[in-house]
Amino acid sequence: MQHGEFFAPVLRLPVSDVDRRMLRQILNKLKGRHNQELDGEEYIRILQQGEKEDLKAFLESVGEKLPEELDDREDSFTIPETYEIIVECKDEADQKCIFEKLKLEGDRLRILTL
Repeated sequence: MQHGEFFAPVLRLPVSDVDRRMLRQILNKLKGRHNQELDGEEYIRILQQGEKEDLKAFLESVGEKLPEELDDREDSFTIPETYEIIVECKDEADQKCIFEKLKLEGDRLRILTL
């Protein structure tokens, strides 16, 4: 290790964007310090994804309310159409080979190892 680097275990969870935002709100409120302006921006993003009732329930559970100007807000949202495939690979080398092949074909890819 150089320059005081250290390695720590990382747990990556496959959560949706709205769940990630809700989790961040929960953890921020548990910590006790949070920025009201940033919270408002986060609330808007959560509302835009159609999770108004879940957000309101969460805020009520911690003794807060959704700001009135956001509660009256009517957002329409659309769920983007996406398709996913799961490819089972023999090993890491096979995974790399398949990834590179699909990438060359112009597919947009991400790797999720289960």
